[in-house]
Amino acid sequence: MNSRSGDGVPAKYSEERSGGETSGGSLDPWLREILRCPVGLHELVDGTGPDGAPELQCSADCGEPGQRRGYRIDDGVPVLLADESRVFTV
Repeated sequence: MNSRSGDGVPAKYSEERSGGETSGGSLDPWLREILRCPVGLHELVDGTGPDGAPELQCSADCGEPGQRRGYRIDDGVPVLLADESRVFTV
């Protein structure tokens, strides 16, 4: 018999879902592992935007050679919208 948490999710899954965000605004490793850039479909890595806020950044060139994208994280939720990404060069 599975006990359920208050949100109707089995307790074993509720524990995995709790948090979702670690200190400093970076995402839990299990979540980062499944997220991909919506443009280039490659892995995203932790980065810092020009304002010092944490963001997810493309791990490979995206679109043009030497061009990558950064995706902001709002309240622990990555905003993976191409139109709202920050394009930068490396």
